[in-house]
This record gives sequence, C-alpha cells and structure tokens, in this order.
Amino acid sequence: MVLFNIRHAIFFDFFMSGASWAYHWSLAVLVHLDQLENSLSISVPCVSVKSSDFVPCILFFDSLDLHRSGEIALCLNEWLRSNWILQHQTNFVDLPLLIPSVPKQDNFVDCGLFTLKYAEEVVKHFSIVTLKNIEDQTLPGFSSTMFSVNDIKVTSLY
Repeated sequence: MVLFNIRHAIFFDFFMSGASWAYHWSLAVLVHLDQLENSLSISVPCVSVKSSDFVPCILFFDSLDLHRSGEIALCLNEWLRSNWILQHQTNFVDLPLLIPSVPKQDNFVDCGLFTLKYAEEVVKHFSIVTLKNIEDQTLPGFSSTMFSVNDIKVTSLY
C-alpha cells in the first residue's frame, strides 16, 4: 500500500486509499480526519464521546473478504501516528475500524470495478460516522444490496 506524507497536509473529511495484494483490490477510507484534534481521547471500546459525535475511523471495503482488514488498519494507523506526531508533537490514538455490509463479487476478476464502485458510493452517500456505527459495524446507506453485481457487469462493458 502506498500512502503520501501528510506533514503539511490539511485534514479533510475523508481520505481514500486503494489496497492491492495478491492480485486483489480493496478500499480503505479514513473518515472525519478533520475531527482528529477533537477526539484524541477516543479509545474504542471505552470511548469517551457521545454516541452522536463524529468519530474518526477507518472504513474498509473488500468485495471478496480476502484482505486482512486488521493489518491494513494497523498500517494506516501507524502511518497516521507517525505523521501526526511529526506535525502536532502529541499522542495519537488509533482509529477504530468499521467494515460495513456491502455487495460482494461473484467472480475473481471484478475487484477493481467493485473498489471503484465502493469509492463512488462513499462520495455519493457519505454520512456521519458515530460511535453507534462503530459498535454496530453499520453505516447508513451501505448494505449488501446497495448496488447489484449486474451494475458492475454493465460498468465493465464500457
């Protein structure tokens, strides 16, 4: 996974990173990064924020459930921590991982198209991630039926 140095970057609502391993693509999305300074006390599962507050976290989408989401989250958190400490000289608490229910591919060749579709859906339906979403591993607007495998097959024809 290739990430860029964020020493002089502005933290946005979300940052997307494709992950590729063993000829398979998945998508990690860091959300509510602009809320990091307000939530440095977050430590899931013992979170000290209200359930309605924005919670910076890592969303992970994998159309085959092939990638080790925990290892990817660990790498992303380490990358964020090193850049955060360089920029802010304060501690960094790891972001929790949220793996919403999403459509899965029915073959071994469409992972790139699914990854792009997940990214499109994040941009179209991005919502506030709360502590309740983290606890329930749910995300409004995301489900295993939010788009069909046919949508992917039609996309691959273009």
